[in-house]
Amino acid sequence: MRVPYYGVFVSIFASSLSLSIEYDPNKLAQHIVNTQINAERMLYASMPDVIDCDRQSTWMERDHCNTINFLLKKHPSAPIRVTAYDGVTHSFDPYTPIPILNAFLDPASSTSTSGGEIVQYMSSLNKINSRVASSINQSVIDHGGKIPNSVGYRQIEKELKSSLDLDFQNLQLTVFVSPEDKASPGYLKILAGLKSQNPLLNVQIVMVSSHLEWLQLNVIDKGFYKHAIISKEKANSLGVKSFPMTYILNKKADKTIISEYTMTLVDLKLKLKSAEKLEKKD
Repeated sequence: MRVPYYGVFVSIFASSLSLSIEYDPNKLAQHIVNTQINAERMLYASMPDVIDCDRQSTWMERDHCNTINFLLKKHPSAPIRVTAYDGVTHSFDPYTPIPILNAFLDPASSTSTSGGEIVQYMSSLNKINSRVASSINQSVIDHGGKIPNSVGYRQIEKELKSSLDLDFQNLQLTVFVSPEDKASPGYLKILAGLKSQNPLLNVQIVMVSSHLEWLQLNVIDKGFYKHAIISKEKANSLGVKSFPMTYILNKKADKTIISEYTMTLVDLKLKLKSAEKLEKKD
């Protein structure tokens, strides 16, 4: 049977591993690090190169070029900083097109050649954008002039200015804020704008603190006369651990929409509309 042989193999390996640890733990640790580095380099080596190292070989060492490619793949959102053949250091934004990189870095390419590459790149990009625009236009036609699940600028502007046509007696908006949270004052201003557009909206502010001056400045002076003050312990017992936190209760359906952190005025209105559509549990 092969099982005993496998057991012997594992035993020998474990024994040798134990001896190596006792002999030189630093060497073993370095071996593990090197193994991880090699595995990482193999992973990124399988990805397409950003810089054509064959093309840059006239002035850039292959190892240096490979290192740059490795770093660009590992950190795609980081700026690109490369010293060209003439000693000038160039800084490029993340995702700079390769033809533009070559235009600056390749000493063999003349101005006309570099310019031709960039023009060719822009032409290809325009063709792609044209196909995308055509596809979107066809989608608009197929959906009777509307693209589903999209909100355009005009719709956002309309939402910002319009009041809500909702059953305000059925909706309860409760917002937990804290003087220790830097986002809470700005969010209260947004809520004040929502309240001014919809005076019948039932809004209650719960402040997790006993900072009365902050309450006066950010809550009462903003027109929120329905407010409460609770301790951090009480807030934690209610599950409130981040601020601001918004609860929108549909009383008839007995369901609540919970949203953490700040929302824009448009987001708040959309949440309220969604809350009104909630159906009662069976």
